[in-house]
Amino acid sequence: MTTTAKFIDIDQFLTLFKGVKPAHSGFTALCPGHDDKNRSLSIKLTEDGKILLHCFAGCDINHIVESVGLITADLFLSGDKQGRITETIYHYFDADGKPLYDVCRTVPKGFYQRRPDGNGGYIYDVKGIKPTIYQLPKIIAAVSFQEPLIVIPEGEKDCDNCFRQFGIPATCNSGGAGKWRPEFGDLLKGAQTIAVIADKDEPGRKHVAQVAQSLIGKVKSLKVIEMPGDNVKDLSDWITAGGDEVTFRKLVADSPEYHPTGVPVKELSVMMTVSQFRNHVQSKANGTNNDYIEDILPNSPADYALMVGRSGIGKTNEILHTLFCLASGKNWYGHSVKQCKVGYIAFEGAESKMLDRLEKLCLTYPEADIGDNFRLTRIPAFKMIGDGVKEFDRLVEGLQVVALDPLKYIVAGDYTKPADANVFLTNLKEHAVKMNVLPILVHHIRKPDKRIKIRPEDLMYEVKGAGDYVESANTVLLMELAKQTRGANGKFGTQSAEDRILHFCKVKDSPAELFPLKLRLNRETLLFQQIIDKEYDDENDD
Repeated sequence: MTTTAKFIDIDQFLTLFKGVKPAHSGFTALCPGHDDKNRSLSIKLTEDGKILLHCFAGCDINHIVESVGLITADLFLSGDKQGRITETIYHYFDADGKPLYDVCRTVPKGFYQRRPDGNGGYIYDVKGIKPTIYQLPKIIAAVSFQEPLIVIPEGEKDCDNCFRQFGIPATCNSGGAGKWRPEFGDLLKGAQTIAVIADKDEPGRKHVAQVAQSLIGKVKSLKVIEMPGDNVKDLSDWITAGGDEVTFRKLVADSPEYHPTGVPVKELSVMMTVSQFRNHVQSKANGTNNDYIEDILPNSPADYALMVGRSGIGKTNEILHTLFCLASGKNWYGHSVKQCKVGYIAFEGAESKMLDRLEKLCLTYPEADIGDNFRLTRIPAFKMIGDGVKEFDRLVEGLQVVALDPLKYIVAGDYTKPADANVFLTNLKEHAVKMNVLPILVHHIRKPDKRIKIRPEDLMYEVKGAGDYVESANTVLLMELAKQTRGANGKFGTQSAEDRILHFCKVKDSPAELFPLKLRLNRETLLFQQIIDKEYDDENDD
């Protein structure tokens, strides 16, 4: 005996239940098998079209399906003529409510479109059909009745969830990001407030700019928003994570008006109230500490850091230690660290020595787990122009922090000249933002000059080459030998070959002045260890 499927999509099945709400990998609903107040029923759809039900209160599946007039054999979806399992069908209508075409979502995730053939069947293309917006009759009514808010997310699923969970009318175009047409804006002319919701990716941000552009001057208020939260890409993710109607409406109300400045959506130059600014910052930071290293290394690809010192002082050892802390989440000299993916690109030095240093780091901190968070390479130098920029993009893809050691090899032209330094820094920052990676540049200091005494705040101007490297940096760390003095000839002297001072010459937005760290090199582990020396402290109190 062959059983014919009763349902062509999951939405049709969900109409049998009350209190349906999206959940991770499916839905929850009030279980019809008992007096449910807590959405105890889990509903999931498998890739082969089976519908899975589970009541966390313990109801038997046969009792559940019988309560809605089914049998367990009904728990599957029918496929179309191509064998595709359709999860959801989104219907598009003209202004009079006449069916135009459907967008069908399949499992595994995919989409196809179809149009009525006039005989109760479908033609599986939309040739000759003029595209329109989703839920057009409802949107026309919402505009006509001065509905206070209409939402435009990127896809139909978000639209349905918005209306189902919040009762707020929502629309979008068919075909996904980039398919919004300028004339669609006319269909919303006269609306009160439009909130355009961006997916958190580059196509999504470009898409909302396209949508917003078509609405300028046609609606009373226009907002462009990204939903805040970790692992939240779109409106449906935010709803699944617990977002509610009151919070959503407040988020829209507190968001700044959209202005056609040509600036990316997240960086609109507008004045905000404190509440608006808080939402703006939280939506970008996703509620996390923005620093990779607390108060020292920002989570900002628009910035970069400098690690400088004379040749042989131990810059590479310290850079590898810093990257190891970032990859493992281990504190860096008492500062908390945000674990992230890091890279080290060396243009000089032996690979065997790089490996030896890393092996000793791993042996020194066996409890630290870097997983695949640390990547490195020793390659011939490239310049940050032309094809070299493409090489940079390729190497740093997927990284969050990358150290380039040393800087001089990747500057096209003469790295000591301001014009060449400027070109390098412009290209570096542009592509760091593009690849969402924070660069750390390793560089040298000049030979000592004739000055007998130099204040710590002046040390950063000892950096070799153009001053632009220092002026444009967010963070400048300078390592030098400890207890050094400068004679009349300007040369350094020291009492210990292992001791170093790590100066925080420049740290933008630091909450307070950062005192230098006194470090001692452990020759066995090749690590610098922080030391507290009363004599050193007394000297710095002078």
